[in-house]
Amino acid sequence: MHKNNSLFESILTIRDIPIHPGDRWIYCAGFNVDPSFTDTQRIDCELEDLNYLSSKGARIAILSHQGSYRKGTALHLDFLCDYLSRRLEKCVRYFPENNTDQSITCSRSLENGEIALFGNTRLHAGEETGDEHLAAQFARLGDFVAVGGVSKAHRLHASNVKILSLLPAYATTNLLTELKLLNHVICPFPGKSVAILGGIKLEKITKGLSLFKAIYDFVIPAGAVLNHILKEMDFSIGDSVLCDEPEVASKIVSKVLLETERAELLLPEELIIAERKSMRNPRKITLDQAVPQGCAIVDFIVGQKMEKAFLALSQEPVRLLMAGTPSLVNQGFRTSSDAFIQWMSLPRVTPFIMGGDTMNDLSFNCPSSTGGGAALYYLKEKNCPLLEALLQNQIRWGASSVF
Repeated sequence: MHKNNSLFESILTIRDIPIHPGDRWIYCAGFNVDPSFTDTQRIDCELEDLNYLSSKGARIAILSHQGSYRKGTALHLDFLCDYLSRRLEKCVRYFPENNTDQSITCSRSLENGEIALFGNTRLHAGEETGDEHLAAQFARLGDFVAVGGVSKAHRLHASNVKILSLLPAYATTNLLTELKLLNHVICPFPGKSVAILGGIKLEKITKGLSLFKAIYDFVIPAGAVLNHILKEMDFSIGDSVLCDEPEVASKIVSKVLLETERAELLLPEELIIAERKSMRNPRKITLDQAVPQGCAIVDFIVGQKMEKAFLALSQEPVRLLMAGTPSLVNQGFRTSSDAFIQWMSLPRVTPFIMGGDTMNDLSFNCPSSTGGGAALYYLKEKNCPLLEALLQNQIRWGASSVF
């Protein structure tokens, strides 16, 4: 197992300490879902811990996020209450604020065992910048903090890490269980290991590419990871999507391309491109053809060379990791994604899917983690900001002295 198992053993969970009826708890969740409810896994994984606190008579104020203040995509979370109420089999109230005197009054008015969802933390500019004053306002909603949300474990946000300097905090069972499960991705394996890295998040390159290039046998880049690699190899990629911080990503890709140790990069021979804005007029081009301006890479063909390499591997056990959707499936481009799903279905393959969006896009049942960027951060650094903040929190308040 992972060498930092002692890290987990040092962190107390909500089940390690007494919880009294009437205790006021802030539950820091990672309900980053949209009103379409196409993916509820980031909610579903928190339900057992919420039920546990409620069954003990705790008064629970949920803090969660959706979208981004910076990108203008954050919405009010009232649409979640019906779903939460149905799954928890009890009424979950919604209060649209989270840092006002009125929200504090609401949190104090909760009955024993009652749960209320408060406003989206990302409606505040200070949430994503880790504003300490905002964290102090959030902290007034309770006296203890239950820390969930694996998907945000790498974020230095006000409601995620900064709040942990203000109140005694304990991990949820799901948080540690899911992080421990990630150890299987990097522990010794009696066969070959292949990582497929897709999506657009910067962590796929800053953490994932450098990590799996060093410890796996093959890496198949897709999405923005593939686009950055092709760009660094002087292929013309037109208006293909790059990561949010392209200069940072390019420096790491350039360094990785110079490394000859361990994993071989498997690149496609044929790309599927379409008009960037409309996603119309899809067509195939070979890898050495230029992607025209106004067009973007949206998918690729899993050709004979790539297929042959994988089938050769699958004569022995294969660990196949998918971190990020390989193609734009929501725009109807599924060629590479469907091919890789077939790979994951082979009898000698041990699959693992990383990231809530990837799990939803692929609809494939296998061991998985709701954390995408957070999971890669943890695997690369052997730690993450949320775990470190929890450790410091419990050192500050002592194991159970606060009770």
